[in-house]
Amino acid sequence: PALIIRDPELIKHILLKEFHHFTDRFATADEKIDPMGGKNIFLIKGSRWRHLRSNLSNHLFFWKAQEDVSSRDLRDYVRETSSSKDNPLDVKDVMARSAIDVIASCMYGIDSGALRDPRESSARKFSPEFRKFGKKVFAFSPKRAIEMLAFFFTPGLIRFVKGMFFQRNSDKFLRGVFTEAVKERETRESFRNDLVDVLLCLKRKKLEEKEIKGIAKKKDTEEFKTLEYTDEDLVAQAVIFFTAGFETTSITTGFALYELAMNPQVQKKLREQIGQVLDTHDGHITYEAISDMKYLDMVLAETLRMYPPLPFLDRNCIKDFTIPGTDIVIEKNTPVYI
Repeated sequence: PALIIRDPELIKHILLKEFHHFTDRFATADEKIDPMGGKNIFLIKGSRWRHLRSNLSNHLFFWKAQEDVSSRDLRDYVRETSSSKDNPLDVKDVMARSAIDVIASCMYGIDSGALRDPRESSARKFSPEFRKFGKKVFAFSPKRAIEMLAFFFTPGLIRFVKGMFFQRNSDKFLRGVFTEAVKERETRESFRNDLVDVLLCLKRKKLEEKEIKGIAKKKDTEEFKTLEYTDEDLVAQAVIFFTAGFETTSITTGFALYELAMNPQVQKKLREQIGQVLDTHDGHITYEAISDMKYLDMVLAETLRMYPPLPFLDRNCIKDFTIPGTDIVIEKNTPVYI
């Protein structure tokens, strides 16, 4: 049995106020047959998830510099290829390729050349593969549908269907990209503060007792073992960030542009506010400038409401929880869907 939550106040309790009761996702992969699926941050549980999430979150802010370059590339590409009404843009395709450029740069420090030819010769061997992988990453088939149903609703069946959270070809490709990026980083001794550097720092970092909240000294031996990061752990994070970021970004930006085209009065208001904000930031699109674009945030939130990239959020109750104002108890190990 599972509980489906639709009340906004109860959702706030579960995802925010009482989140310590619902830290784990219900979705599960079998690490023995699917190491990449079982080790990524989307599916790991407990203290291991808390530690990894905390370390990754501390570095996300610094990726904006790489994003700026990709944003300028997108702007220039649109200007060059849509000079007239007779030459319309396929927005879905353009935003998908732009998303690949942004993620490949921020995650791996690679110029993927998905939108245009890559600048660096070292990136050319990955360029066609990035585009190819971008198209195949969410390819649908009856077998894939059964795997996804098992992951999210009946994890006990994963072993029987031999489900893989990532499709095998994507696993192999991104493992190769990540390994190549690590080799280049170690050879050149360069530092870009992208996902590769963050994960390498995480692996080298010596864990201290004071870093890990909630671990009693009696139990620290086993817990510390679970918080040691292997190469496979690092590759798993590299794969999930690309997979989760690519489709969600391209879908949301694509639909936002479509709705802005269909609602010119909203487009006009948004354009005016963006111009006003940029005037106060010397014309530079910075993290701080984007944070000041409140109407842009509203446009994207409305896009996500109309076209959610994911159908639901799943959580697993890790300890009994009484719904506030009632005597109803959500028992431990009850899956919750929002």
